[in-house]
Amino acid sequence: MIIDSLTEASRYVSLHPLFEKALRYAADNYDTLEEGCYRLDGDRLKATVEVSSMRSHKDAVLEAHDRYIDIQLPLSGDESYGWRYRASCRDGRGYDKERDVEFFDDAPQDYFTVEPGQFVIFFPSDAHAPLVGRAGKIKKCVIKIRVE
Repeated sequence: MIIDSLTEASRYVSLHPLFEKALRYAADNYDTLEEGCYRLDGDRLKATVEVSSMRSHKDAVLEAHDRYIDIQLPLSGDESYGWRYRASCRDGRGYDKERDVEFFDDAPQDYFTVEPGQFVIFFPSDAHAPLVGRAGKIKKCVIKIRVE
């Protein structure tokens, strides 16, 4: 997992062949992103902008992905996340290959908050519980990068 500011995004472009394109898209379009799904490079790189309801700590569920790395950016407010090292999760509900997600009943090990202008990168080894925060809605962007 990586947490940083979009102004520092260039530090991470060497980690994956599509990180530069993904992070440049986020930085260049940050103020104008509209709700919808965008294919930036076929199924290899895609972005979804959505307005979602926030959850309490108790209602947040850990999830992890096998085929995609997530870059998540809150656009309209702070978003907290639960995190746990995926290998330490014991209560998986089974991997859904079609949706590329497995949910876990384990509790997060830690929580952290990402503010507008920042991003978090979750790798397949990161179980994460998104959308934790005060009641209400948040606009966010999730960029999916296929693991190569």
